[in-house]
Amino acid sequence: MNNAVLGLGQYAIGTRMRKKSGSSWQGRVVGYYSTSLTPVGYCIESEREPGSVQIYPAGALELVPDDVLDVQEAGA
Repeated sequence: MNNAVLGLGQYAIGTRMRKKSGSSWQGRVVGYYSTSLTPVGYCIESEREPGSVQIYPAGALELVPDDVLDVQEAGA
């Protein structure tokens, strides 16, 4: 799947992303959220634990290139 970008800098459902720092989390965008402190946030479903979702502000995430193996494929 291509890393499609929507208007206003939002990434499309299905875009692969990972946390930039701290504990690791990598997966695909499955939803969005917004609060008074986080104007744009993403719901990311884990590649390692399907069905497990974490929410992160946009600034905490980076794109994962399509040529990078899924966590499960890499044997992590």
